[in-house]
Amino acid sequence: MKIFVVCPRRSKGSPYHDAIEMYLKRLNPAVQVEEIYIKGEKNPTRLNQLENDKIKTLLPQGATIIALDPLGKEMTSPNFATYLQQLKNQSVQQLCFIIGGAEGLSEDIKKAADMTLSFGQATWPHLLARVMLLEQLYRAQQILSGHPYHKE
Repeated sequence: MKIFVVCPRRSKGSPYHDAIEMYLKRLNPAVQVEEIYIKGEKNPTRLNQLENDKIKTLLPQGATIIALDPLGKEMTSPNFATYLQQLKNQSVQQLCFIIGGAEGLSEDIKKAADMTLSFGQATWPHLLARVMLLEQLYRAQQILSGHPYHKE
């Protein structure tokens, strides 16, 4: 299964860059992860709509879409691993996670998603949310392979 992460901008120069690169390196090549970047918009009054319009054009055709949102479904790490395994068992070829920018994701994007996932009710900076997502993907990979990385 190929995993896409749609996110607002590159991490280069951010304090999260090293963590993002570390998890991408740990995941690849066992899990193919490709990041798709949304070019930033300068006009704050139109930011959300323009970013969300761009997201729609960047989504891989036929992919299962998971939007990250504070009001989405919360899962434990083992449950997330089980969910990913179920998708794999259903022959899902492409999985696409969407991380919103400063204004979040539009209702259209959230409604179009197959699932809305939450990392808690707090609001996280999009770069930190990306680190959290990549870490959870890596943790799920380790749980499913029986590796002792995850502790109960």
